[in-house]
Amino acid sequence: MYATTTENLATILLCGLVVSAGFRDLVSMIIPNVLVVAVAGLFGLAVLTGLPFPAGVGAHVTMGLVVLAAGFGLFAAGWIGGGDAKLAAATALWLGPSMTVTYVFYTALFGAVLAAGLIVFRRLSLPPQLQTVGWIDRLHTQAAEVPYGVAMAAATCFVLAGSSPSPTL
Repeated sequence: MYATTTENLATILLCGLVVSAGFRDLVSMIIPNVLVVAVAGLFGLAVLTGLPFPAGVGAHVTMGLVVLAAGFGLFAAGWIGGGDAKLAAATALWLGPSMTVTYVFYTALFGAVLAAGLIVFRRLSLPPQLQTVGWIDRLHTQAAEVPYGVAMAAATCFVLAGSSPSPTL
């Protein structure tokens, strides 16, 4: 069975939203609530337009709530940001029980690669012309946090690209 045009469009929009969130996290260390609400709202719109969710909408909502609770636990421990927790939950709402574990695995994997890359980047001398670019200079600072929204966006699109026939469902 092939994905419908509506399912493909939903997948493209979802990837676009999470990539936007990842980019914003990279340059500002903030994932805007409007993007998180848009991801969750797009799920609501998908449900209202009749996109089928084989695991059931309730299972997807439950998964989103479980990831939200876990995310806020990690946020309270100081391990991730609040925007990361909210974006992960909104993404899990879409992915449901069948793909969320894979998403979490790839988020951790891409996050580790990102963190390792930042460690190497921070040990290098930053050329003077890049020192004037605020977000690059901030990323180069040893004490700066890791913009995990980038890893979350990569994981979302990677998981959706590898699922079939209907990635958002």
